[in-house]
Amino acid sequence: MNRTKTVSSFLILSLLLFFQTFVNACAKDVNDNVKLISKIDLKELTGSEWWNEVRLGDLTGDNNLDLVVAAQRPGNRQHVGTLIAMDLDGNILWKVGEPNEEHEAIYHDLPFQVYDLNRNGIPEVIYIDGDQIHIRNGRTGELIRQGPIPHPEARDAISFADFTGDGHRDNIIVKTRYTQVWALDSSDFIVLWTYEGTVGHFPWPHDVTQNGLDELVIGHALIAADGEVLWEVDLPDHSDGVAIADLNGNGELEIAVATCNGATFNVIDIRGNILWTRPTDHAQHIVAGNFRPDLPTIEVAGLNRGTDRSLQGQDQIKVFSYDGEELWREERTDEGPERWLSIISRMSNWDQEDRDLILAYRRGADRKPELRDGYGNTVAQFPFPDLSLPNRAQRAQHVDITGDPRSEVLIWNARWIYIYGNAEEYVGDYEEPDRSIPNPRLYNYTHYIGMP
Repeated sequence: MNRTKTVSSFLILSLLLFFQTFVNACAKDVNDNVKLISKIDLKELTGSEWWNEVRLGDLTGDNNLDLVVAAQRPGNRQHVGTLIAMDLDGNILWKVGEPNEEHEAIYHDLPFQVYDLNRNGIPEVIYIDGDQIHIRNGRTGELIRQGPIPHPEARDAISFADFTGDGHRDNIIVKTRYTQVWALDSSDFIVLWTYEGTVGHFPWPHDVTQNGLDELVIGHALIAADGEVLWEVDLPDHSDGVAIADLNGNGELEIAVATCNGATFNVIDIRGNILWTRPTDHAQHIVAGNFRPDLPTIEVAGLNRGTDRSLQGQDQIKVFSYDGEELWREERTDEGPERWLSIISRMSNWDQEDRDLILAYRRGADRKPELRDGYGNTVAQFPFPDLSLPNRAQRAQHVDITGDPRSEVLIWNARWIYIYGNAEEYVGDYEEPDRSIPNPRLYNYTHYIGMP
């Protein structure tokens, strides 16, 4: 009898140890497949902590990405007052203006991008300060030209579109916060056309109709290259996020839209028909990708911010099938402040798996930025320092930095820039990318990240 008890106890203990080892191995896999590539202490470089936005581009022509860090002018919302160009090791290349502690919090887009607008192989830094669009040489910081914005409030965001069909996005798009957008000629800043309506947060250029010209997905409308309004849909409130993809595999694109206080996730076809709508509490971001490789179609992931803006508030990620079936929703059990401010983005090529992942950051409390798959599993976590800084200061971007076909994750706040990559060795041959080819993930970056 005692022997039986002893054997049983031994088996139970063995099973428990095996289970714990399995759990630990899984946790180890999640954390150990991440390596820190670079970290930059902005306070050490500049003497202050200042809220900022970051853009990437090959400024020096050495086929490596560099950084441009920008802050808004103190007391002037969405006026870019400081620019500092640096390499990924933190060596300063040039700067305009001086950072200081008075730079205000940024909870929105800052109107600046890094893009080879002039098609000379050297990216420019394009930004708005005062009532002027400024274009600077990305290599030297020298001012190339400047011109007026079409309205005193046309500084909410900036993007680039190809409205001529020549294969280069050399039209500048600017907008007010909620009501109007303008298309400009980049050579002389002349207004080509304007649209007034519910414009949402970011003017997304995309060849939606696949006619060789960009259309503009703006708010709840699709605008042709010549300014013709192709359609407007009746959706509530304004658009906070947009994603464009062929969801069902029929060769036509669909447009996914998250309506902020309208509290809906929606998918629209290219003719302006609403294919499906799903209610939520507060729809903030929406992305499309191959999040569920077991399915033959493309999925839509949305972020529900909830309605509680107190320290107890929290958000959740939801994943839908191409036709609106809910496949997974996040049930958060973590505790702490500011858990309702997450941002999600679609990330491809983290590893050598044929899938897309959901990059989630600004998760609140001590929750790390993380990669989730379409089944709800955590694939990777990215430790980020200095939790004393507000969670809402955190931003992220992902792009191939090291040269192999995988993407790295860049995370920053008012003090730090951290770059993480996959710790596993890449298997197979590859050619390094040509950084002189403009990357829309970089030059049409927005705080309200969705597509591209």
